[in-house]
Amino acid sequence: ETEGPARGGGGGADAGAEALRSVHEALSALQAESQGAAQLEREVAAARAEAGEARRAEREAAKGMEEAQQAERRAVAREAAAAREAEQARAVVDSLRATSAVPGGAPGGDDEGAGGGGGHRVLHLSGGPAQKATEALVEQLRAKNRALRQQVEQLTGAPVSEGFESRPGSPARGASGSGGGPEVAAALAELAKTKAALESAQVSSERLKSVFRAQINNFREAVCRLWGYRVDMVERRYTLTPFLAEHRSHNLVFQSEEDGTMNMLETEWCASLTDLIRTYIEEGDSIPAFLAATTLELHRRQQHAS
Repeated sequence: ETEGPARGGGGGADAGAEALRSVHEALSALQAESQGAAQLEREVAAARAEAGEARRAEREAAKGMEEAQQAERRAVAREAAAAREAEQARAVVDSLRATSAVPGGAPGGDDEGAGGGGGHRVLHLSGGPAQKATEALVEQLRAKNRALRQQVEQLTGAPVSEGFESRPGSPARGASGSGGGPEVAAALAELAKTKAALESAQVSSERLKSVFRAQINNFREAVCRLWGYRVDMVERRYTLTPFLAEHRSHNLVFQSEEDGTMNMLETEWCASLTDLIRTYIEEGDSIPAFLAATTLELHRRQQHAS
């Protein structure tokens, strides 16, 4: 009669111990889930920061490319202008040379002494129309060259020598000795020199453009490998194609606004991501978290398919 109640008491103790173990296991599971949620939150914050850095770097690279393209266009325009000016100067020189050859007078007297016999003689008229036209042309070419040198210095960052302008009376090689020809020829030589400097600047601009293009390609490839998205930018619109996308048409499009906000545009693929869009975009207001969750979802689908 006394053994029955004793056994009953032992059974109650075992049930209490089992319940206590269940409570401990439930607490441990809740603690593990809490730690997992905290880890996920840290990963989302890190992904958001990395995505922001990537966007800033891409904007800087795009700005550098635009500046290189603008420099190239300016160099091409200056080269074309220099070529036109050189052609105009050659035409003026030809005209001056043609008008400076004047037929000689009757033979004999002073004319024979000056001309060395019959035929033609070259008259150098001091203060004549040809000389005035030549001086005006030379001054115009000097002004153009000063402007061109400033443009070349701005483009290359290196000083350009003044050339003939510091030696206005020095003749150029092969210049004619009549009608102000030495100064005009020197002006043409300086134009040719400036044109060569512009061509060199254009080559440097092309090299810089090539370097920017290679760096941008390397950056885009690194972004794709690190964050799982290939980014294509047209003006202020960004198209993100997941590295794990099942089809080429699976992409996400975002529009950058003037105030700095980023809006997601609807695509056909968005219909399969409605739950993620609602959770992370509409409710969570976090594009980086949405992109990270989309990558995890694509990875899960790929693992499940394999």
